[in-house]
Amino acid sequence: MEGPSVPPFGIVFDIDGVLMKSDKGMPEAIEAFKRLPPNTPFLFMTNGGGTPEETKMRKLVDELGLQDTLMEDQFLCSHSPKKDLVEKYATSRVLVVGKDRQYSKHIMESYGFKNFVLLDDFAADRPYLVPWKKYAAGPGTTLDNEPIKAIFQLHEPTDWAEGLQIISDVLQSNGVVTKDDFQPSSEQVVELYVANPDFTYAAHFHKPRYTSGAFVHCLKALYKESCGRELRCTIYGKPFTDLFELAQRSLEQKLAKRSLDAIYMIGDNPKSDIQGANTMGGKWFSILVRTGVFKGRPGDNDSANPAKLVCDHVDEAIKFILKKHGY
Repeated sequence: MEGPSVPPFGIVFDIDGVLMKSDKGMPEAIEAFKRLPPNTPFLFMTNGGGTPEETKMRKLVDELGLQDTLMEDQFLCSHSPKKDLVEKYATSRVLVVGKDRQYSKHIMESYGFKNFVLLDDFAADRPYLVPWKKYAAGPGTTLDNEPIKAIFQLHEPTDWAEGLQIISDVLQSNGVVTKDDFQPSSEQVVELYVANPDFTYAAHFHKPRYTSGAFVHCLKALYKESCGRELRCTIYGKPFTDLFELAQRSLEQKLAKRSLDAIYMIGDNPKSDIQGANTMGGKWFSILVRTGVFKGRPGDNDSANPAKLVCDHVDEAIKFILKKHGY
């Protein structure tokens, strides 16, 4: 992407509540992409996790009619920066939490992790941890007493009760949890890395639904009640700057020697999309749409994290951007 035909701006699209709702493409999103000039630098950035980047990308391609126009590096998940942890945990065992077994395994292997255990295998090898749940026979491969050094939450677990119990046990331990006990640690020795700080997300139900941030909120409360300590965790995703910085580097790489005049963040969640873009400042310009978490009336803006512009939907946002730059 080089030369005068490349627009001097970049666009970062949130997905859920902006382009998609309950895995279905929004009509306004389809129209918005028809308007974009050829070679416009853009990418997708979502706090949704637990699914490989290429799988999310294929869904977008199918729903928005973008066949043969997307590259995998145009898609960033909240867990994408975890690739940088491969060297730190090259040989250490980590416990992986996600909503889909195969997806979780694929993500960890594609990032380069070798020594990891999936939560459902860990639980099946230790059925006394959640006594009310009936497990099929476990693989038996997680009972060698190799300590867990870190927990990677790619997505909140489908079974919150199971997840809260087991993750809390591991975090309170010295990293070793046997079939029927663990040795409490006087300090937290197992690190927790969480993808997606969002408390809620937009779906077809009119009110937002709880997601990863709500799960971590529960986990923190249970951990403190159990051992008296504040839970230490590292959280990835919007509004934290690591994902926004990665997005900016990716967009600017497409222009080689030229720099972007502006980067537009189009999102529906003031606490993640808008706060993150506003924190970045500089060339970042926040646009809030009313099709997802934010449901404000015409003329309203979020009071805590006000966007620089509020639009009814993504197509209106694209019209504004193109007019501003003379397209």
